[in-house]
Amino acid sequence: MQQLDLAGLYVEASVFCAVVECGSFTKASTKLGIAQSTVSNKVQALETYLGYALMTRSTRSIKITALGLKLYDFVTQQQKLFNEYIQLQQTKKETIRGKVKLVLPEIISYNLITPYIGEFLQEHQNLELEIYYQHTELNLFKEKFDLAVVNHMPKQQTVKLKYLGKQQIFLYCTKEYIERYGLLTNLEDLENHLYTGPINHSYNAEKTVNFISQKYGNLSLENTARLKVTSMLSAKQLAINGHVIAGGTDMLFAQELNNKTFIKLLPNISAGEFSYYLIRLPHHDNAAIRCVAEFIEKCFAKTR
Repeated sequence: MQQLDLAGLYVEASVFCAVVECGSFTKASTKLGIAQSTVSNKVQALETYLGYALMTRSTRSIKITALGLKLYDFVTQQQKLFNEYIQLQQTKKETIRGKVKLVLPEIISYNLITPYIGEFLQEHQNLELEIYYQHTELNLFKEKFDLAVVNHMPKQQTVKLKYLGKQQIFLYCTKEYIERYGLLTNLEDLENHLYTGPINHSYNAEKTVNFISQKYGNLSLENTARLKVTSMLSAKQLAINGHVIAGGTDMLFAQELNNKTFIKLLPNISAGEFSYYLIRLPHHDNAAIRCVAEFIEKCFAKTR
């Protein structure tokens, strides 16, 4: 079956419309900046493909057939809709301008948001982003941030808040760790292993680690970790050489789990979960801020 040349047909239809609007091949040739013979050939090619005449020709004039007028009306209407769409998109790009100060938690952003920021900014040439990667408690008003993604309920009561999603935390290690120090098979043995314990967003080491078991429900253990960190990304690096068990998420360890360089320990027991929220001040509302907020929401939608 012969492949349909839609691009070629569109060009031929556009040339035909120019002939209709100009009233002659000569004037259409001048308008389009192509040879008169090319104009005639493209109209003939379109008629051949359609299987009917679009116009009758004489030495002095042309007359559009009923089917030709029908095609002309259809093509010009589609061209109008296309032009309106392009103008709308251009207007959006022109109105979305300015600088947005954005706070992102480094861990979930590492795979979920950060890889797509470049493309997003290429699509919005008049938009400028200042990104601050952190997970500590923040004050939007005092620090003059426009938007922030946080993994805790903010203390400020005046912020606008939108729930984005959640991620569970698990334990991971390399095969080399297991060969050296044994496989962790139950939580009671965790204190006998070197693992990364949590430090919260207020920079305080958690006294307990709360686990969620599918079989036993909520379990709380004393945080006996000799190695406590604020960043799961750093915890992952600490575990790479096979001497440490790291806390993290399936998204953070996705590539390593896929190529089997890391193993997920106690897969039915999570070390808690993070709920993520998008927050902003009520009076911080313009096209640029809304555009960035929509981008972040779309990124988080991939996790659902």
